[in-house]
Formats: sequence, structure tokens, C-alpha cells
Amino acid sequence: MASFCALAEATSPLIVRYPLVKNVNLYKNQSAYFHELFKLALDNSGIDYKLEYVSVPSLPQSRSAKLIDQQVYDAHWMTTSSEREAALLPVRIPLLKGLLGLRVGLVRQENITLGNKVIQSSDLNNFRVGQGHDWTDTQILQANNIEVVKAASTVTLYDMLRKNRIDYLPRSVIEVQSELEVAADPDLMLEPDIALYYPQAVYFFTHPDNIRLNNAIKTGLETAIQNGQFDTLFNSYFAESLKQANMDERRIIRLRNNTLPFNTPLETKEYWYAEALLSSQKNNAG
Repeated sequence: MASFCALAEATSPLIVRYPLVKNVNLYKNQSAYFHELFKLALDNSGIDYKLEYVSVPSLPQSRSAKLIDQQVYDAHWMTTSSEREAALLPVRIPLLKGLLGLRVGLVRQENITLGNKVIQSSDLNNFRVGQGHDWTDTQILQANNIEVVKAASTVTLYDMLRKNRIDYLPRSVIEVQSELEVAADPDLMLEPDIALYYPQAVYFFTHPDNIRLNNAIKTGLETAIQNGQFDTLFNSYFAESLKQANMDERRIIRLRNNTLPFNTPLETKEYWYAEALLSSQKNNAG
């Protein structure tokens, strides 16, 4: 009887419930990318599946993790942490290639040359650096001995930058262009010379008991990496943001990220976009 049930599970379509977020505005590009990548992974997994959508409002990742734990839906993308990996099952392939931790800075026009005075991370303490009070990014900067002015939200931080209460606002290279468009303030611009980088992983997570789906996502992502479809999709969403940020021209200041779980696949260099940039800069310097 047990073998019959196992056979039925292996041959029947896998029902996959995925959250479809209503009223996505500021980060709709990322949301669409994760959705397409999830379907791409399932399409490359070799299994028969049926995708069903669960309509949800925009919600914090901590809430999404609880909904997976409660089996309201089966999988979603989230930034990793030791706590999250203890509660849910990650597929340890970084969906954004670490770009969430590749940060470029917003400044007022009067501070456009700020980066000329920053050679190492401690030089940032000559300026007022803003971040959210409960962001992991804030913990990372502080752990690297960078003083941080904290605020409750991204909107508040933009307002503080306008009002000269902070000088430098690091944002992910994949977030900053859309944020600038929404801000529509000609006095706010990208500082052109430096970028901060710390490895930061966004994974698909499943319920710990949903081994079949977790394995399918992993197999599908690995196959998409090998056949080039992962990079094709990634570039279709983010190549223009990277081009606009002139990453090849920036001096990248590497920071430690002690919040990463110990088994983050840092040794798999092709998973991390910024590693190629750092390697290129090292080779050029040599």
C-alpha cells in the first residue's frame, strides 16, 4: 500500500500554490521576476505540475514565512537568515545573484563628489549614512564599524536626504532606479564612484515537509543555469539597471556579512554577480 501511494505521488501532477501579491507598485519589477523565475524552475524540473495562485496583499517577508509554515501556500522568495532556514526549507541558489547586497548611494547634488573621499569603509564615517532601523543592512553596516542614522522607512530616509539630515543613502542596485523615478526629485542622484558590497542571498523557500517541491525547484534552477535560461531572464530584468549604475566604473568596497547562515554557497562564484566585478577589478589592478 505504501509503495502504491508513493507511485501515485510520483506520477500525479504536483499542485503548487504560489502567492500572487495584489497592488504591487514600487517593486513590481522584482515581483514579476521572481514569479517568472519560479515558473521557469518548475518548467525545467522534469515534473508534471499545476500552478495555483493565492491572492495576498503586499506583506513583509516575516508574514510570508508564517503563511508557508501554515501551508496557506507552498513557496515564496525571501531573504535568507539563520532563523528563517531553521523554520523553512531553502533552495540555496541565490535568485538575484547577490545584487540585493550590491549597494549604490543616493546623494544630494551638492555631494556628488562624495565618493572621491571614500577609499575604505571607515571613510564613510565622515558622512551621515542612512538606513532603516530594523533592516539587516543596518546590522551589516554597523558590524563593519560604519555609523548609521536610522529611520522607520525608505520614504522617511528619502525625506531625510532631501532635508540634509543624512548625506548618503545606500540602496540595492536593482531598487534604486525605480525609487528615483518615484521620488522625482532632481536634487537627488546616484553618487557615481563607489559601491558597497556584501553577499546577501534571496532564495525560494518551502515548507520543511514539502521535499518534492523543494527538490523540483532546485533541479529546475540548476537546469536553467546550465541551459542559459536563468541568465537570459535575469538580464532581461536587471541588465539595464546595472548598465545605468555604471558598475564597471565603480570602486567596490567589500563588507563582511556575519548574518549569513554558515552553509550559504559562497564558494560557488557563478552564483554571485559582484564576485565577477571584484575579480575583474583585481585583475585590472594587477
